Amino acid sequence: TAYYGYDEEGNLFLRIDGDWERLKGVDFYLVVELTGERKVSIPVYPLKGKLTGCEGECALHRTVEVRIPANCLEGMQGSRVGFSVKLFVEGRLVEEAPFLSHAVIDLSRSFQNEWMV
Repeated sequence: TAYYGYDEEGNLFLRIDGDWERLKGVDFYLVVELTGERKVSIPVYPLKGKLTGCEGECALHRTVEVRIPANCLEGMQGSRVGFSVKLFVEGRLVEEAPFLSHAVIDLSRSFQNEWMV
């Protein structure tokens, strides 16, 4: 299961549920693919120092929480885009979801009145 939202600066936030405990202590990263008027592949790394360029960062708990900076989404804000996630472990692709197509997320939706913690 995946959940998404974004803030007033345009950063995209994802929560991806799954069996993530198995990755504790393992060298892994994700690639988030967004497809709209253009296709963007954004590498997402476990929390580390200052990011450069168009990279995302994630925190691993029972879920994976991802932040993708607004600069990675240029031209996609305000539209519906295809979304998929690939998991790489020790440099090898081991999982992709959804496998045969993309899920769709709506980047024009306002979450200001729906926010809850």
